[in-house]
Amino acid sequence: MQKKLLSFLFITAITYSCSKGLSPKGDINESNNKIQADSTKKNKINEIARKTIYFDTNIHNLSEEKIDLLKKEILPLIKSNAKLTIIVEGHCDERGSNLYNKKLGKKRAEAIKKFLVKSGFKSSKISVVSYGENKPAEQGHDENAWSKNRRAEIVLFN
Repeated sequence: MQKKLLSFLFITAITYSCSKGLSPKGDINESNNKIQADSTKKNKINEIARKTIYFDTNIHNLSEEKIDLLKKEILPLIKSNAKLTIIVEGHCDERGSNLYNKKLGKKRAEAIKKFLVKSGFKSSKISVVSYGENKPAEQGHDENAWSKNRRAEIVLFN
């Protein structure tokens, strides 16, 4: 009798949670989304500048034009605040394999990090991340969108 009662209660509990759309996975996802939102909000508060450098197709090297841009727009910000932390995010357009785009995004970000280190900023204060094609700045499947997605974003934090 006791086994039947326990079985009945167990089945009832499962049926009730399914009918209400409750699941442990859903609860965890909601918590994770809240944590991510809080973290993003906190990062946005600490973010003081974001600069974008655009690249040509399949290119990761810094041209003289890009170096001049970095010297004029990024170095003065860095030199004015020695406590900064920098994240260099590498991005690509949607063409190419996921693996290729991850590697290319990383090369773009590392090229900028190398320049910043040569300019006197501490390597330990610079992080590099590649998003490949996963965070497009512009939705679309044409040259206009692709040109905006081939980029590296330099994010400065307090």
